[in-house]
Amino acid sequence: NVDSVRQALFETASFADSPSDSMGHGWPDAYSAFYYVSPNWNYKKGNHFLIPYPNPFTTSVHENIYLPFKLETVAGISIQIYSISGRLIKKEDRPAGTGQLPPGIYNDQNPSSPNAAFIWDGKDEQGKDVGSGIYYCVLLTHGSGGDITKIVLVR
Repeated sequence: NVDSVRQALFETASFADSPSDSMGHGWPDAYSAFYYVSPNWNYKKGNHFLIPYPNPFTTSVHENIYLPFKLETVAGISIQIYSISGRLIKKEDRPAGTGQLPPGIYNDQNPSSPNAAFIWDGKDEQGKDVGSGIYYCVLLTHGSGGDITKIVLVR
């Protein structure tokens, strides 16, 4: 979020240890700020989405958007994409049927991989292109919590 970016820039700047009125925190160090992790950072626990990529998803540049996720418990899951108005756009249950997935990180771009991320091509359940906009992605784990993330689709 904005506050964590601001903190990372301040904490990694050239005068971070002794900011002054004339130079502030000094020259920013974008490389260090990119890899900066706040000491009070709270890592997400439980079953949750990882960072979707590419986001924004530009259909003229990218074929798909990948929604990786992490499971900390054995679970059957459902991933659903909703428009900003609440219309269900796409849904996928994993594994198909009544099975369950083991704990782990599901981030593979190969759709046939057992650790595949959820892959969306910008089409709805009927195979029609959806419009540009913000979409909500919901990770439902049967009996062990879930998560929500936002993605942007640009046509």
